[in-house]
Amino acid sequence: METATTTSATVAQLSPTTHPRFSGMSHVSLPCRDVEESKIFYAQVMGGELVHTISGFVEFRLEDIVIGLSEQADGGSGRDAEYPHYAFYIDGPNFELMKNLLDRYGVPNHPYRRDATALIYFRDPSGNLFELYCDTGYEGISSLALAPRRGGKPIDFGGLNYQWNSKNAALGPKQEFHRPRFTAFAHASLYCRDFEQAKRFFTKVIGGELIHDVNDGGTGFRDPAGNLFEMYCPKLKEAATFVRGAKQGGSYEIDFAGLNYEWNG
Repeated sequence: METATTTSATVAQLSPTTHPRFSGMSHVSLPCRDVEESKIFYAQVMGGELVHTISGFVEFRLEDIVIGLSEQADGGSGRDAEYPHYAFYIDGPNFELMKNLLDRYGVPNHPYRRDATALIYFRDPSGNLFELYCDTGYEGISSLALAPRRGGKPIDFGGLNYQWNSKNAALGPKQEFHRPRFTAFAHASLYCRDFEQAKRFFTKVIGGELIHDVNDGGTGFRDPAGNLFEMYCPKLKEAATFVRGAKQGGSYEIDFAGLNYEWNG
């Protein structure tokens, strides 16, 4: 099945109701409190491949997505918050390996089950919250605690915060053991300040398909809530005429504050 590509020559021909088509998820950029600490965690625990590094910023490839880490004082998932979080698919054997690896490195984690799906929450050293999603092949699923909406206890997200000893973790490569592999990126769960407004934005502007809707007001996918998005087009001929960004040696500085707005959609 071919996907139609929109070029600058055809933009004027589009009707106002035509939505863009995205090719895939490129990357997620997260805050980190210490780049060197994060490099150890994302290589040793997450099993990522370091693909880019500059002062204060690194990128790791994890299967089909890149995780960017920018050194800054704050940000990320709140201490007691479930959102935002970022999820990966993982199969049964690797779910067990990951659970054991988190314990080995002293990373607090909460494994639980929702019907036939095994899940596990944990944070990176900067507090960013991750979820692993295993819907097949985990033999130990019956031993896991029930999800809160399935009659289980509330998840203690605050208890998943920790001070990580990266010096001890740096010794990891000398140890011989199997490391888990994720299957693919699953989803990103983000804050929204107005649930109905967020649904209108992600369907009417972004062109998304609503596939799940529960009345908890917790998630949405700069959007009206202030979540920052980037569109990445590596093969646009006109890009050669654009001003080069400051991080790439140019003079252009992005006014991120100017991207905030009050949306009336």
